[in-house]
Amino acid sequence: MKLEFAKFWKQLALILSRYPNVIGYELINEPNPESADDLVSFYELAIKEIREVDSKTPIILSIKDDE
Repeated sequence: MKLEFAKFWKQLALILSRYPNVIGYELINEPNPESADDLVSFYELAIKEIREVDSKTPIILSIKDDE
């Protein structure tokens, strides 16, 4: 599932990077794994894939803290 998530964001970034009005990619709550550690690993892979096609657009991340 992580790879599919990352590849989706790569394809989306490839398309959206052409538009100057896109101000960021917000990966918040996508997907919703059981732990923050799992979410971080999803984010790391997605960031790597996005940066292969778009090195400039900001990427917005959030980790929900239930404690």
